[in-house]
Amino acid sequence: MTAAIATEALGPENVIGVGMPGPYSSQGSIDDARELAKNLGIRFELLSISEIYEACCGILKDVFAGQQADATEENIQSRARGMVLMALSNKLGAIVLSTGNKSELGLVIARCTEIWRAGLP
Repeated sequence: MTAAIATEALGPENVIGVGMPGPYSSQGSIDDARELAKNLGIRFELLSISEIYEACCGILKDVFAGQQADATEENIQSRARGMVLMALSNKLGAIVLSTGNKSELGLVIARCTEIWRAGLP
């Protein structure tokens, strides 16, 4: 829904869909995100967060020693996505629009410059 609204409001040339699969992502979610982007005519980037996830888990390995994996590890995946999206936002001069769903694969970036050119606050 977020991608469709952004595409309608800003035009497909001003919207980028970003898929960020990690260890807890399903191939079905990735395929759905890619197909949605194709159907909307928007650019789609697939950026794996697995290396970021593994690096973070490696940093925490000694502190987490003896603990069972739980929602903490899944939340690391979510935080990695947030970091990547903010980097894209900063570099591209864009805003991040989020679906707010658990998979977070439907996140969309819309270019701020296009919004500013349109005269919107």
